[in-house]
Amino acid sequence: MADVRTWFAELPARQKIMMAVAAILLVAAVVYFLLPAKKVQYQQKAFVANAQTFKLEARDSTFIPPEKDANGNEWVYATVVANPDGSQRLAYLSKYRDDAANYLRTTPPTELDPEHALLKGGMLVSLPEQGAKWVPAQSREGLALVEKAMTNADGTQATIVFP
Repeated sequence: MADVRTWFAELPARQKIMMAVAAILLVAAVVYFLLPAKKVQYQQKAFVANAQTFKLEARDSTFIPPEKDANGNEWVYATVVANPDGSQRLAYLSKYRDDAANYLRTTPPTELDPEHALLKGGMLVSLPEQGAKWVPAQSREGLALVEKAMTNADGTQATIVFP
């Protein structure tokens, strides 16, 4: 033990500092890899709306619109926002094109390719108004629709709320 102390005492200060830094990094790496990773929390529920009546419901976040109920009503994603006064409003509706929705429903999650051609431009948006047309979300018209829908009357950005 005395030999180690003597050896360490004879080391230049620069080497002692480098050894201390290396030891700290080693301890940090061991702690990082041995401690369990925190799980990312995803929203478990999402707002959906009847595309004809705009009635809102909370559904599991695995919902892939459009989806028809037993009465033939189409259900789609609903983006609900908080107004500055604390009230809530339905800002806009969104759904996948039928071919994109079918791809998402039939492909196992581990095999989904976010760059798949069906998903590019596969999302459609609409205002929650009778007879409003559905437009591609990534088009100029779609981006303008979402921007306008997400802007409060006082010009501030609306905050999305979840069930």
